Amino acid sequence: MSYLVAYCLLLASVLCTTGCKPGYQRDTAAFLAEMQQNVPPVQLQQWAQQEIATANGQLVVISNVPAFVGSTSHCMPTYARVIPNNGSPYVHLVWGGGFGYWGLKAGAPTFTATSGPNDYYVNWVSGIYAWHEIQ
Repeated sequence: MSYLVAYCLLLASVLCTTGCKPGYQRDTAAFLAEMQQNVPPVQLQQWAQQEIATANGQLVVISNVPAFVGSTSHCMPTYARVIPNNGSPYVHLVWGGGFGYWGLKAGAPTFTATSGPNDYYVNWVSGIYAWHEIQ
């Protein structure tokens, strides 16, 4: 019985020293930190706004994602598209697969995203958000 108590105390101390946050929050913070080190936000936003202008209010799949977006250990996104979003369009960059999805949303500096029951968002700079699916 004392081993069980010791194990529970050890587990609790490990969880609290690594942050008692849900996995999606830690994963989003780690993903954003890597993006911040490798992807210039100004360049990302300029590219996103060009794609948005080209889409002309339509949902468009993007096949020519620039190399600087994939300059991290996450490689290139699984898919990318322009989302019209009722007058507040953004580029949706998605990484992941069967075990969950995460990525970036980039729009004009006035674009905002709000966490909800299915997605968690962290603001990088005005108009760019890292996000993670909540499972």
